[in-house]
Amino acid sequence: MRGIKFECRKRELLYVISNGITKTSWKETYTPQNMEVIKTIRKYGGADTATISYALDSIPEYRDRVSLLQLVWSMVIFEAPITIEFESARRKSQGVWRNNKPAEWYVPEISQIFDVVSIDNNKIKAKRIY
Repeated sequence: MRGIKFECRKRELLYVISNGITKTSWKETYTPQNMEVIKTIRKYGGADTATISYALDSIPEYRDRVSLLQLVWSMVIFEAPITIEFESARRKSQGVWRNNKPAEWYVPEISQIFDVVSIDNNKIKAKRIY
């Protein structure tokens, strides 16, 4: 699953970006299930953490990736830890479309929204600072 796992009051809530093989259009992520996740998180006052799993590299357009990061920023509490996971750019995608960029390539986009704490192989750790 490519998407976001929010932890909110010890509950896991999944915002699904893609389970398929094609490029993800940002408009296609506004499903009733995802809107229910947003509604639940807002009801509880924000998520305690968020993990973006293999989602940024499945979204081809820069503006759509930034929109995803802004959505996560709006859903988490102040100083919430954010983990952003990527597949290895060297690994074959096995039929799943992706940008095939290393995690470091996304740092300028991520640092517009979050404070980047660390970069380790295919994982970036960040936090909401404002």
